[in-house]
Amino acid sequence: MAPALSSGLFARLFRSTKPSPQLPKPVVLLDSREEDDEGDVDKAWHAIHYLLTGTAKETGDLLGFLHSGGIVIEGTDTGLGAPRAYTSDQVAAMHLELNAVGREVLSQRYNPKAMDKLKVYPQIWSRDGDEGLDYIWQHFERLRAFIAKAQSRRQGLLIWFT
Repeated sequence: MAPALSSGLFARLFRSTKPSPQLPKPVVLLDSREEDDEGDVDKAWHAIHYLLTGTAKETGDLLGFLHSGGIVIEGTDTGLGAPRAYTSDQVAAMHLELNAVGREVLSQRYNPKAMDKLKVYPQIWSRDGDEGLDYIWQHFERLRAFIAKAQSRRQGLLIWFT
């Protein structure tokens, strides 16, 4: 009968000194998803950005969060670029800033001809006139309520375009 390899010469000579590879631990979300943890500003995102920041371009301003900023999540693409993440502290700051903006402020900044000239998506502002402002305001209010809820839950924010 042959000796067992586990204690034999060959087993000792060819035993691996490296530990067995470990599978990575799965990512666990700290908070479970909630039914109302997603928001949508439809095609009003660029107009909201413009009315909040005064520009159609990307900006480093916190109120430019719909268009730019945050931490880009590399290696992912939703079809229209990589998602961007914001911390719960940034969401709290957004909440304060957005609450300071009322319809009167947005109305004063609303200039359909200038917005179309600057190609503020979806370039319907001259055509729609005051109805365009109503559309923007409706989505701005939804965005503000969404950010307020995220802030009250001390949540961060993930933004992506589809």
